[in-house]
Amino acid sequence: MRSSAQEAKNIFLEAIEIESPKERGMFLDGACRGDGRLREQVVALLDAFAEPNSMLDGDGLIAERETNLPDAVGTSIGRYDVKELIGEGGMGLVYLADQAEPIRRQVALKVIRPGMASKEVVARFEAERQALAMMDHPNIAHVFDGGVTESGQPYFAMELVNGVPITQYCDSCRLDTRDRLGLFVNVCQAVQHAHQKGVIHRDLKPSNILIAIQDGRPTPKIIDFGVAKAIGTRLTDQTLRTRYAQLIGTPMYMSPEQAELRPIDVDTRSDVYSLGVLLYELLTGATPFSRERLENASFDDLRRIIREEEPPRPSTQVNTLAADASSTLNETHRIAPRQLAHQLRGELDWIVMKALDKDRTRRYASAGELADDVEHYLSDEPVQAKPASVLYQISKFTRRHRALVATTSALLLAVAAGLGAVAGFWIAERRLAEIEQGREANEVLLGFYQSMFDAPHGQETTSGERSVRDLLDGLSGSLKERAQGRPHVEIELHRIVARMYQEIGEPNAAYEHQLRALQLAESEIGYGEYDEKYADLLVDLASQTEWNDKPDTFDFQATKLRAEKAVQIYEYLGVETEAAADAYFHLSWFHDPMEPLKVQELRRRAMKIADKVAPPGGSQRQIFARIDMALSLSHMDVNDHQEAIDLMEEGVAISRRIHSSTDPMAATTLRYQGEILLHAGDIQGAINSYREGWEYYQAAGYDNEERSHGCALALAEALHCAGQYNEANETLQDLGAICRKHEAWKSLGNCWLVRGWCELHRDNYPDAHQCFLEAVKAAHDEPGDDTELDFLSEFYVARSLDLWGRTAEAQSAYQELQPLSSHWSELEGIAPFAQHLHALAVVHGSPGDTDALESALAAAERGLEFSKIAIDAPHRFRTSQLCLAKAIALDAVGRSEEAIDVLKSGLGILQRPFPSPVGAGAMRYHYRDPPKSRRDLELTLAHMLVKQGRFDDAERVFEDGIAFRKKFTEVEFPAKKLQVALAELRYGEFQVEHGRFIDAEEHLRQAYDELCSNPEAAKPTVQRAARQLVTVYDEIDRPTEVARWREVLEQMNESVDENAEPDEDAPSDSSEAA
Repeated sequence: MRSSAQEAKNIFLEAIEIESPKERGMFLDGACRGDGRLREQVVALLDAFAEPNSMLDGDGLIAERETNLPDAVGTSIGRYDVKELIGEGGMGLVYLADQAEPIRRQVALKVIRPGMASKEVVARFEAERQALAMMDHPNIAHVFDGGVTESGQPYFAMELVNGVPITQYCDSCRLDTRDRLGLFVNVCQAVQHAHQKGVIHRDLKPSNILIAIQDGRPTPKIIDFGVAKAIGTRLTDQTLRTRYAQLIGTPMYMSPEQAELRPIDVDTRSDVYSLGVLLYELLTGATPFSRERLENASFDDLRRIIREEEPPRPSTQVNTLAADASSTLNETHRIAPRQLAHQLRGELDWIVMKALDKDRTRRYASAGELADDVEHYLSDEPVQAKPASVLYQISKFTRRHRALVATTSALLLAVAAGLGAVAGFWIAERRLAEIEQGREANEVLLGFYQSMFDAPHGQETTSGERSVRDLLDGLSGSLKERAQGRPHVEIELHRIVARMYQEIGEPNAAYEHQLRALQLAESEIGYGEYDEKYADLLVDLASQTEWNDKPDTFDFQATKLRAEKAVQIYEYLGVETEAAADAYFHLSWFHDPMEPLKVQELRRRAMKIADKVAPPGGSQRQIFARIDMALSLSHMDVNDHQEAIDLMEEGVAISRRIHSSTDPMAATTLRYQGEILLHAGDIQGAINSYREGWEYYQAAGYDNEERSHGCALALAEALHCAGQYNEANETLQDLGAICRKHEAWKSLGNCWLVRGWCELHRDNYPDAHQCFLEAVKAAHDEPGDDTELDFLSEFYVARSLDLWGRTAEAQSAYQELQPLSSHWSELEGIAPFAQHLHALAVVHGSPGDTDALESALAAAERGLEFSKIAIDAPHRFRTSQLCLAKAIALDAVGRSEEAIDVLKSGLGILQRPFPSPVGAGAMRYHYRDPPKSRRDLELTLAHMLVKQGRFDDAERVFEDGIAFRKKFTEVEFPAKKLQVALAELRYGEFQVEHGRFIDAEEHLRQAYDELCSNPEAAKPTVQRAARQLVTVYDEIDRPTEVARWREVLEQMNESVDENAEPDEDAPSDSSEAA
């Protein structure tokens, strides 16, 4: 374990060299990486260092500040007479000094601050001296001498450079582009010399490259090798080593590999990148990323910008300058910005962007190569740098906008003129190579791609999606003009834009472009009834509904007919392509769920075609075909759980062959494997798959995307299903923080929903209610009205109030919800999902409205009809809830005996065993497993029986429920013993409600003891049991016990207060509610 004091000392020594408070703060963020205590120690040292008369505690790092020591000015250090102080840093002072012998000259004398001569500081000081001493180049400041002062302070004498930073010199002298490039070549040659001597500078920037006038000529001089790094060997045996993750260098000039906080060997190409930034600034007057933006960025955002964002090309940067900046550029460069942009466009753009490539293997291999290429430009000779191919530009575009093009089915659409074929990721390179060969019509497509790459993207959101939406909106209006009267080209442009809109979560915009493409095909080209291109367009349009979370925006029946037509065309033509496989799958999605075998038949056909046309290593479509088929088997027919598991194992195997661990598709495949395993009852296997998938998403940098959030949510639910409630909540808290950071409101709302469901499962109604209120807030922040998130969050706000016993508030909330629940229950293809929620909203919200109750009965009947074919765990839960809604409606209209029979039927459905050994464990699935699903049915049934005077039967309902849970936890999942305690608690509460206080005592005491011993129990639930015991002992006149249990309650309240810590992820007023 590292020494905290030594670590703080090392960080302090680095931090005092950084003058900017902002940069110093970012340095501390990286160096301390969340260790609050370590940061406090460093800040204390920095504060003490800032005090003029202070002493620093600890290990005598600094004995006394130099203000208490004799001033060196006017004294001699070695053979040098000190004249004046001309510079200072955190650890060193720089003096102007005269040398009398053996040669008379002025030098810069660099001396360690008095009291700072620790071994770390001396090592770094010595490293800089040796780095400079090793070099002999006219553009690098020379070292003449070195030694130790009488007081023990190391020093060295170096060439005195009377100059100004290179950018300042060029601007003040109004140098033109050629003169600036000439000076830059000198700098590159000096850096190449340093590299040949085995030294990497690591902090090249204008302030470290001064221009001095020698013999009447401007001469660059590189200074300050204070953070230099040796190549291969150490500069000195005592060189200060970096013992922690930190950024070395200045952020505006820092290479992507320097911004990594993991062990990546920084080599000479890092200096090449910094030279590229310098060249960019010399040519445009601005750095690739502005100082203001980097200074305002958080530490993690700053690293993301440096590592991931592609800067605009120099010519583009000049073209987009503001008016004041343009005026300044006109003055400093002696050329109008428009003319300068024209001058930069082409070879200079290529040279700069090659030096700035994020991938260091694509940069110039050395500073010398960069200098040579600039000289080739100056001599009108061919340059090494070339414009990136369209394929490479697209790959860079995908890195900049992962949310746009990292898709589950294709990277992008690239279409050869007249062919109209979809180019998925696995064939993109071949198709784009064909396009680049120069077919006339494809120049339009290439120009369209180029316009995307050249467009200024502005200040992006964290995910980059907002600026991409703006970019696509801007390009959409020009498609007809770009097509130049070629309808087939315009069709393909619409398909490209549609896919891109789809990938940034804009299905409505995508649908409009797909629809326009189809209309053009029908009206302008007149594709035949059995034309393959026409079928491809039909498949494109059918695919949009699958992506949408507002299905009312599409014509469900019309889209189904399009999918059917596409299948007919492919079958008539005998075509077997990936598009044909997609057609079969989309048709299965629209097919009547009451015919599960037909759905499976369509998906098997899709899988067969995908296998037939796949390349030898496997294809992404093969993976999706297996996912689709496995989901169908898992959800619709539990007899085939084993086949579903086998199919997913095949899918994962293919994925591991064709995807790296940083490919999001690898993570997506694992996520679906987790779902299949969860349905089959293999909870631990599901947890393992979800966890690995979530780790893959994070490793690939996709933790800001909705699909990765879904994987984390699924992991939390699986943990919850396993009875690991606390770990589930920790996962949800971590995800919530990520969602807030990226303003992912939909995912944040889903996160709160799952947290609320977890609390409902623990009978923790106050905290559950607060979670659902937070979900409503997130839903309101998410664009769009009446979304699925709106519906679910508002329903569960009402449901939690109902379960909490706040009946009047719950009834009002249910009434407000009914228009939305009715809307969702009537959507074609969506109704089965929403029927039980709508029915419950009506029966609880309008208990005296006969017409409303009849409508609830009808909704419940429709849902129950669908549920006849859906006998896996989630559908059993919905069936039980439909039974609950139907029974409450029946009871309200006076049909109590029927209601009781329906409730018993619902309990029987939950208790019915699965028909296969593989599926037996699926009763444990999700938060909807039988113990929790039984709760509502049991409570309602017991109260209906009491109304009929059948109290003994009502008690038997609770006793049977407790026995079932005991058997369930012993046989299925011991971790769920909490459910037994909760059932005991509800039984005791029921008896208290009906005056059976003696009987209640036994169940409440047992519930309290079991809750206290279970770490997964919610504190409000434990308090609830204690309050009920106070009521019991008060009613049976046992004052001693009343006092005792009141004291227990007070202690629990005090414990809650003492242990409470601010947590923005916690429900806002849960402790008060409890």
